[in-house]
Amino acid sequence: MTTRKTPRYESLEDHAGDITKKARESEGYSIEKLAQHLDIDQITFEHFEKTGVAPKNLNIISLCQFLKLNYKAF
Repeated sequence: MTTRKTPRYESLEDHAGDITKKARESEGYSIEKLAQHLDIDQITFEHFEKTGVAPKNLNIISLCQFLKLNYKAF
């Protein structure tokens, strides 16, 4: 008798944190530098990049301007 494994379903689309991380790395910025620029805690920003859940004190427009992203896409 074989055991069937339940497939893992993962999102095929990037969330806001994924997009931010790729843009940040592309521009050569560290998490520390970007977090400082946005006046946000580094650990909180790392959580945003991992989960895509934006903290209440994150200024999306400022983030997008700094990373040259279209804020309307967020």
